[in-house]
Amino acid sequence: MLSQVGAVIDTQGRTHQKVLKLRSRYARMIWVAMKNRCIAAITGKAPRQSTYPAGNNSNRWPPGSNPYLAAQYVINHFDELTLRLSYPRLDPTNNGRERALRTGKCMLNSSKFRKTKRGRVTLDILRTINATCTAAGVDITDYLRFVFIAGNKAKFHPEDYTSFEFAKKKKTASCRNLREILTLLFYIPQCQTECLP
Repeated sequence: MLSQVGAVIDTQGRTHQKVLKLRSRYARMIWVAMKNRCIAAITGKAPRQSTYPAGNNSNRWPPGSNPYLAAQYVINHFDELTLRLSYPRLDPTNNGRERALRTGKCMLNSSKFRKTKRGRVTLDILRTINATCTAAGVDITDYLRFVFIAGNKAKFHPEDYTSFEFAKKKKTASCRNLREILTLLFYIPQCQTECLP
């Protein structure tokens, strides 16, 4: 529900005043309803502004249970949990940040060799290669094949075998291929193909 309030804000245009207005009107109402449900779950009595239908009281959760402790946490830390409603620059959730960390976490869980010092160094090297290939816009498999084929040349002249150099060479090769294809298809004379990219 809170993310739906954020979606409404995005469709109407995200301005400082609009965010504060919609968050204080709708998001705060959702948080108050959540707090009231927590109070009802702890005390067994629904307070006013509750979201329960008339005449329907909630069941009381047993003290010490996980739901009881979670409800107590919401009640005790309500001001801290709703603080972001007063700051329009803050996102309502941290989903984007969690998604950004998920890839790294999955890699750590699946990379069992990371438990040794050498394994961690290897993992860091692989992550760096992956990041630079992504930044250069090249496929990591093609890049690694390019480096492995080069062998000792890459060892003695590493500056010629970065992912960005590979991207430049690939672009140059594709331009050369384009010239050859156009020459074969359209019989463009040599002087005109030199003007092509």
